[in-house]
Amino acid sequence: IDWCSLHQRPYSSDRERESFERGLEDCYLWFAHQTSECWLIQTVAGDMIEYDQRGWPYFEVEISSMITPQHMLINIGKWRSNINEWFRLFQACKMDRSVPETPADFLEDLRLKTFKHPEDLSFLERKYSQVFTEVMGAAQVLSFS
Repeated sequence: IDWCSLHQRPYSSDRERESFERGLEDCYLWFAHQTSECWLIQTVAGDMIEYDQRGWPYFEVEISSMITPQHMLINIGKWRSNINEWFRLFQACKMDRSVPETPADFLEDLRLKTFKHPEDLSFLERKYSQVFTEVMGAAQVLSFS
């Protein structure tokens, strides 16, 4: 699944909007699956809103941290040009994982984030609750060390 291939707002037709909305319903699959490698780019350029202050990146980090093994969760924004071996890249860029937030705690934190489209807040609230229930309910082993 390729997020970049989804049509983005503003849509040029109803067909593009419908296609985007269908893809959006499954967006969590890219991040919350235990065999998906998640390479997050948490650095921003210039005067952009910081990564951790935006709603969508917050959602992506939280759901990708639920059951993705630590060696598959990388903040590639920490990469430097002198790092040219996988082990060194992993050591420099690995992300710490924490115990997943309950849906209520997630919503409390999410409300403090910035959204380009305010209606995304309610979508992410619903989607996080769905992901939390499905993923945590089916998890057989949880490891956060």
